Amino acid sequence: MKPRLLVPFLSALLAGALTAQSCAHERARTIPASIDYQLFMDCGGIQFRAPGLTFDTGTKGCPLLALYTPEHEIAEPTTAATKVVDTDVVCDLLLSFTCERDWVIFIPIGSKCVHTRTTNGGVHHRRKTVDCMS
Repeated sequence: MKPRLLVPFLSALLAGALTAQSCAHERARTIPASIDYQLFMDCGGIQFRAPGLTFDTGTKGCPLLALYTPEHEIAEPTTAATKVVDTDVVCDLLLSFTCERDWVIFIPIGSKCVHTRTTNGGVHHRRKTVDCMS
């Protein structure tokens, strides 16, 4: 091969090898939103509503804590020539509750579960699958 053709040939070969290495062969899999209640108190159940978030404990009682994990994606292997890119970040919400009792003089006549605080928790990535060529 002539020396002046060798440089473009090696450049093209190296570029092809680098492109092949940068393809992670991954795809984004959506994990649905979930809520996990912890440490229930003997109290009335709750119904909590906020924009985009509604949940109900039914008759289980009042949880001290509830961990809401929003919908997010994880990367998983695939045979396709695709990779995963981050598009956004979402946070878990740690919700705290307390049981408020209703009294008549010193006799308890009922109770209700009251939301007391919301704290941001762990971070999750919103992701999408794109072709390796992009």
